[in-house]
Amino acid sequence: MASSRYHNRSYLQLLYLTVLLLPLLVAGFWYKTKLADIQSDMERDHHNLLTSAIALINRELGDIRNALNLLHLDHSLNIALDRQQAPQLGIAADVFTRFGLSIRNLQQVRWLDESGMEMVRVDIKNQKTVIAQPWQLQNKANRYYFADAMKTMPPALYFSPIDLNVEHGAVERPFKPTVRVAFHTGIIDPMPNGVLILNYDLTKLFKHLSSLKQHQTQLSIADDNGYWLLSPQSDWQWGRDLNHPQYNLKTQTPALWQELTKDKTDNAMAFKLGSVSSERSSLMADGSRDIFLLAITPAAQTQANRQRVLWEAGVIALVLFIPGIWLIRHERNYLHSLKGLNDQLDRDNQRLFEAQQQAQTLLEQQQVLQDDLVEARKLSSLGMMVAGVAHELNTPIGSAMMAISKQQSDLDTLKAQISGGLTRSDLDSFLVNAEQGLALAEQNLARSVTLVQRFKRLAIDRSNEDVVAFKLLQVANDLTDAIKIRAAKQHVAIVLDIPPEIEMRSQPGTLSQVLQNLITNALDHGFDTNNKGSINIKARLEKGWVSITVSDNGKGIEPSFIPQIFDPFVTTGRGKGNSGLGLHFVYNWVVSVLRGRVKVQSHLGQGTSFFLQLPQNLETPAL
Repeated sequence: MASSRYHNRSYLQLLYLTVLLLPLLVAGFWYKTKLADIQSDMERDHHNLLTSAIALINRELGDIRNALNLLHLDHSLNIALDRQQAPQLGIAADVFTRFGLSIRNLQQVRWLDESGMEMVRVDIKNQKTVIAQPWQLQNKANRYYFADAMKTMPPALYFSPIDLNVEHGAVERPFKPTVRVAFHTGIIDPMPNGVLILNYDLTKLFKHLSSLKQHQTQLSIADDNGYWLLSPQSDWQWGRDLNHPQYNLKTQTPALWQELTKDKTDNAMAFKLGSVSSERSSLMADGSRDIFLLAITPAAQTQANRQRVLWEAGVIALVLFIPGIWLIRHERNYLHSLKGLNDQLDRDNQRLFEAQQQAQTLLEQQQVLQDDLVEARKLSSLGMMVAGVAHELNTPIGSAMMAISKQQSDLDTLKAQISGGLTRSDLDSFLVNAEQGLALAEQNLARSVTLVQRFKRLAIDRSNEDVVAFKLLQVANDLTDAIKIRAAKQHVAIVLDIPPEIEMRSQPGTLSQVLQNLITNALDHGFDTNNKGSINIKARLEKGWVSITVSDNGKGIEPSFIPQIFDPFVTTGRGKGNSGLGLHFVYNWVVSVLRGRVKVQSHLGQGTSFFLQLPQNLETPAL
């Protein structure tokens, strides 16, 4: 009995000790948990802020890249600066002017030849363009961006560092952040060797970035040399351009700079500036020209959060201590309830285990059904392909089977005649029929073999983008065999005039796609329903170049429509579901992939002709 009392007294002492310590432990746990929640919220704010900033920058960079690519691929500019003829600088200036007025935040458009001399330049200010006069053009050979752009190989674009615009040797005020983006011409295009350069005003972008904020977190940006482009204090910005080398991350916070140059800071880390998370963004596609985006929560805000949470933890400890005394009196009931809860938990765990086993069984059954479905889809795709090939092979194979069946019938007749008395005329008739039947079977089986080979070549060519040697006539024959059924339904004949000796070393799959787009374009737009017509494909070899003409005798094209016929999304058949990208792809394939030229001529009521000039050997360096 005494032992039981001693045990109860010890137990109560333990309970009192627990009541004293438990509020402190709970308050301490709550303090750490609350700080972790605040840290998590702050990191989420950092992440949202950095994500928004990255989206804005990537959208702006994407617009800049798209703008320069559109200008580089402009049909009129390629004609004006074709290296095969004297440059038409007036036309190029008109293209630059039109381009400058249509692209927002553009400051300057210019093209420099390989010596660094500005050949044509258009300045844009306050939505007005000014074409530089010949005496205003300058030589930029000694400028870093020209030398770096000449070293950049297309299709990559060159981006200069972001700096402040300079007018007449001084930084322009108010500050105007500027970036130069350039394309090295004359490598994959018909233009002369040189550099196409756009000057972009990033003022609106930086205003938008500086307005981004998540609660107490602000955005800052530094370049790859540590200079502030957007900083916690405005007087730290543009230290390189304003000759303030002390305003640099490398000297202000070396520890933060060391972390930035290692990798991005996923979790907010404490530095002298405060809690910092970062992301790295590259202006150029090869990962160079980095800028560092920093989400910074000031150290004073972090300290204020700690003091507030500590005060709240003290209140929680006090609130928990008072009910603790009351909880001791109800310990037995609590223990009894706890035991009941444990029993219930065991039962729930058992049911959960059984449900898990059932779910595993269902998952295995689902995997079996999924495998069966994959196999069924494979068989379905195979059946569709076989049906397509069978449609083409049905006629020659059926003719061969009929010839063989006829020979079998004649052979049975001959056997009967031998038994009943074979005459000379019967034998001669059998031999003649046998010779004709075998010739017919051989001809149709050879036709089947040819069709199989052409289907095989066409499939291999379309999946292989390597530079290989091939006969142009063979590629054209394979293509027309695949498309002739559609042409026949429209009563259109496809006529080939290609010398069999023309052999090229290029990409036959791309060339086949170009010819297919031109043929289908003629079928879609050139002929009215039930009117007979023809599409002629003619090729000639001239001094290492292959000239290909795809012409039709259809309706022709409106003259006002021809200048933009190679532009994207331009079509007269929008209501028929056409996207307007077919001829745009043709132009890009011919110029950028096959390194050739393409032009069009058309007369209403007489037809349309597309003229291609392609190098016979794609591996020959461009002139």
